[in-house]
Amino acid sequence: MMIYSWICSTGGPLVCAEPQPAEKWMGNFGSSTAAEQTDYVRACNVVDYVGIIDCGASHVIILGDEPLQSKFIKIKAM
Repeated sequence: MMIYSWICSTGGPLVCAEPQPAEKWMGNFGSSTAAEQTDYVRACNVVDYVGIIDCGASHVIILGDEPLQSKFIKIKAM
């Protein structure tokens, strides 16, 4: 049996990252890419439902729009 947890936000964007870029994510405390804007501000600038932004030398997926619940399911390739 697999158990999946729902994730939700009360207003900020949801950030989906693999472990390595997640370690680089600086949120509202700075930029992982030496950009002028913080990582959080760049995530908030995503205007579509889904966007991709740089994080360190990699990327993260941003789920934008309204605060909604989301669930991720890992599917094994055949």
